[in-house]
Amino acid sequence: MAGYSADQAPSPRDKGFDSGLDKIHQAVVSIDKAINKVIPEEFNPFYYLGGITNVLWVLLVPSGIFLWFYYKPTTAEAFSSVDYLTVQVFFGGVIRGIHRYAGNGMILLAILHMLRNFFTDRYRGFRDIPWVSGVILLFLTGFIGLTGYLLVWDQRALVITEALVQILKSFDLVIAGFGTWMARGLLGGDEPNNLTLARMLFLHVGPAVMVFFFLWVHYLRLHRPKIWPPAFVTLLTIGVVLLAAGLLPLEKTLPATTPIVAGQPDIVYDIFYLLPVLALSSISAPWILALLLLMFAGLMILPWLPAKKHRYVNVATVTPENCTGCQLCAIDCPFDAIVMVPGANPNPRYTELAVVNDDKCAECGICVGACPFHAINLPLMDEYAIRDKVVALLK
Repeated sequence: MAGYSADQAPSPRDKGFDSGLDKIHQAVVSIDKAINKVIPEEFNPFYYLGGITNVLWVLLVPSGIFLWFYYKPTTAEAFSSVDYLTVQVFFGGVIRGIHRYAGNGMILLAILHMLRNFFTDRYRGFRDIPWVSGVILLFLTGFIGLTGYLLVWDQRALVITEALVQILKSFDLVIAGFGTWMARGLLGGDEPNNLTLARMLFLHVGPAVMVFFFLWVHYLRLHRPKIWPPAFVTLLTIGVVLLAAGLLPLEKTLPATTPIVAGQPDIVYDIFYLLPVLALSSISAPWILALLLLMFAGLMILPWLPAKKHRYVNVATVTPENCTGCQLCAIDCPFDAIVMVPGANPNPRYTELAVVNDDKCAECGICVGACPFHAINLPLMDEYAIRDKVVALLK
C-alpha cells in the first residue's frame, strides 16, 4: 500500500487548532526523552505511575491489617490504642509510618497518573472506562485517607469531624433536613461517640475493599496493562517508603479529650487528604461541597465532552487478501482492538481474518510491526513511515 512519508502524513489536528493541551503533551514527551537520556528507559518512573501506585496499595493493605489488630474503636480507648501501637509494639511506629507515607504516595502518584493521561489525551474513546474507574479510585482513596485520620481520635480528628459535619449539613440548602440527617447518621447521634468511631472504621475498611473491584474494572479493557513496574522500580518504591517511615517519625498529637487552647503546638494537617478541612478557613462549607461535587462530575463526564477535533482519524485497516489469520496482530494489540473472525478470510487456505474494532484502536502502529505479511496498515502512514518516525523519536 502506498503511504505517506513521516513529514507528509496529515496531522490529526491542524496547526490552527493546536491548543495548550497539545503543547503540554509535547512538554511531557520532552521530559520523558530528557529522563531517558539520564537513566535507562525501562526505569523511567513516569512510565509506571499506575504500577507504582499499585505497589503502594500493596504496602497499605498488610500494614493496615497490622494496625487493625491493635485498634480499639471507642472514644475512650482509640487514641491510647494507637499510642500503644506506636510506642510499645516492636516496630509499630515504623509500620504506622509505612501506612501513612504509602498512603500519601499513593494519592500523589494517582493524581500524577491522571494528569499524565489527561495531558497526553489518553482518556477518550476506548479509554473511557479506565478513566471513569480511575476517577472513582481517586475519590475513594481520598475518602479512605480522610477517615483514617479520624480513627486516631486526637484533636485533629475532632476538627476533621466538625468539618465533615459542616460540609454534610450544606445539603440542607438543597433538600431541607437532608444534610442534618446525613450528619447524624455519620456521627450516630448529635455528638461524636463510640458509634462515630465504629462507623468511621467501617467507612475506612469498606471503601478499601471496593478499591480491588474498581482496579479490576480499571484494567478490564486493556490487553496487557502495566499493573506492576519493573523489579528495580518496585524495590526503589518500597525502599523510599521504608526510609521515610524509619527516618521521619509521625508527629505527636494530643488526644481528643484534651481541649484545644491557644499557645499549644499547631495541629498538623495532611494536605493530600485534608485539603477540604484546611479550605474551611477561607471558603464556606457549601462552596467546598459544591466544588467537590463539580470536580467529581466534571472528571466523570470528561471523556465524552466534545473536542475541537477528534484525534483518532488514522485507525488501522486490514487488507484481507494478505491476511493469513496468524493472529500475531491480535496478540500484540495492547487494547484488544483486533479480533479474529472465523470464516471471513477470502483466501480459502486460511480460516480466520483479522478485523479491527475502530472504537478501540489507538493508532499506535504496533499491529503493523507485528504483521509479517503486510496485511495491516495505518491509512495515513505506512509501515516504513512508522519505522522512520520511531527511529526519529529515539534519537
